[in-house]
Amino acid sequence: MKVLALTRELGALGLLVKLRKKFPKLKVIYETHDYYLSIRHLDKKRCSLSRIRRQWSAERILIPKADGLICLTEHQRALYQQWFPKLAIIALSLGCLGFPRQPLLEQRRLKRRLVYIGHLHSYKGLELIFELAGLLKTENIELHSFGGNEAQVLSLQERAGKEGLAGFLHFRPFIEPKVLHEILDNDISIGLVPLQDTFYSRYLTCPVKALDFIAHGLPAIASEIPSVREVLRETGFYCDSKNVTEFADKAIALLDDTESYLLATKASYSRSRELQWRLRARRILDFFEGVCIAILSFLEYDLYVVAEIEYLL
Repeated sequence: MKVLALTRELGALGLLVKLRKKFPKLKVIYETHDYYLSIRHLDKKRCSLSRIRRQWSAERILIPKADGLICLTEHQRALYQQWFPKLAIIALSLGCLGFPRQPLLEQRRLKRRLVYIGHLHSYKGLELIFELAGLLKTENIELHSFGGNEAQVLSLQERAGKEGLAGFLHFRPFIEPKVLHEILDNDISIGLVPLQDTFYSRYLTCPVKALDFIAHGLPAIASEIPSVREVLRETGFYCDSKNVTEFADKAIALLDDTESYLLATKASYSRSRELQWRLRARRILDFFEGVCIAILSFLEYDLYVVAEIEYLL
């Protein structure tokens, strides 16, 4: 029996590498969600002792001992490949959940609601959200945000009221995935991905909420940066990450044109089918077939995959 262990935790990677010495048929794959082989791209305030320790004792020592590496973006793959040219490396975005196609697309468009989902940090586009809400208000378009803790939400809701955006800019804390998916399916018109142009956002992350948007067939208006384009490809409506007017204009144009909105929705559903989790798993197995084991049948495995998939929802 051969076993493929897949982890995104460096601590677990160290334990698995030790375990492989006892069980040589074990194959160990690490999935990275960051990059610390070099820390020159980090703000000096973020270059703490723990990050330097991670750079030397974890990434530079542990990762080359794995049998393979999964990256989230092509640029991230290139960064690791130049350090570990002999290590098998693949770049794969995260995946989409499967939802039934929403038949009431025109009703969703008429709700005239944009949504942002995520932490409320400046590099995530918080200031852009406020400016955008002001531009959309004149067109009777609402902007809803899900994320942050209760204190943050209360503070931001108060700020929205002071800036005359009450009724058009709404903040709610993170909610359970099931409820969120119901809201995306029934009450939202467009998804917003306003990542700011930082090294991490541009090259190292996978915008998972963009995956949620297209899984529900929502058109996505997003910052024009490589990591976002890798996910959305031609289905995204791209804007300069600092150009608020561009975000507003594209949202208004979509919501004011039934045909354009329906075409954008179809494109999102189509792209989401290409990014299903099962297809991602198949690509991982196919890529490591020659490195790890020969797969006799995709349906009748001689393989067990031990995976930490905390990012599914």
